[in-house]
Amino acid sequence: MKQLLSAVLTIICACTYSQETKFEKSSSKLDGIQIGVSYSPDYCFRTLKNQNGSLLYDAYMEDRNSRELAKFGSTSGLNINFKLKNNVSVMSGIQYSNKGYKINDNFKPLVVEPIFALNKKIIYNIQYIDIPLGLSLILGKNNIRFITTAGLTTNFLIQDTKVTVSEFSDGRKEKEKDSSDINYEKLNFTVTFSAGIDYKLSDKMNLRIEPTFRYGILKTTELPVTDYLWNGGLNVSYYYTL
Repeated sequence: MKQLLSAVLTIICACTYSQETKFEKSSSKLDGIQIGVSYSPDYCFRTLKNQNGSLLYDAYMEDRNSRELAKFGSTSGLNINFKLKNNVSVMSGIQYSNKGYKINDNFKPLVVEPIFALNKKIIYNIQYIDIPLGLSLILGKNNIRFITTAGLTTNFLIQDTKVTVSEFSDGRKEKEKDSSDINYEKLNFTVTFSAGIDYKLSDKMNLRIEPTFRYGILKTTELPVTDYLWNGGLNVSYYYTL
């Protein structure tokens, strides 16, 4: 995360230095193609669905819902906007996203021994390369304008891991990372909606801040109880007009 933020700041500073110091407020029109970078800290979780219909799997879903919690992930990448009209543009690019959820387990043995893990947290990191495609509408003629975007993102699974953090009765902590034991589907599609502000920094540069919600429309596994991943975040992006 620190490396990404440093890269973003470097790009912004370089582009700012290359611009003319004179800022013309009257020029609110964005011409040509925009390229940019974005980062969104995300609140990630899943929705469960019983594909079997059995009451046994309903009980299994209740157990999972009692133990599993949302986790923090992220979405970041390089974007490009093609303007169709003064206030309408098409957005695409390539992004990396870390989705998933976590499990908290507490163990209370009758006799406490140092070998017992009293608390165990398992974090499932489901990582994708994303290809977004969205349509953006910008309203307003001032430097601060309203923007809303709706679209569909294609998700290509690149890795799924689980991180296990154990806390023992003697105060020790152990952390293990290995491959997930779940066979996730390699492809998914996510519907995306965002609404926020587009701030015109200069004739060539724009900063966007958009609360964003993403929901996976395909099941992630073929198991009797499957997941549908979703996340919500605050997407911050910087664009430079060519």
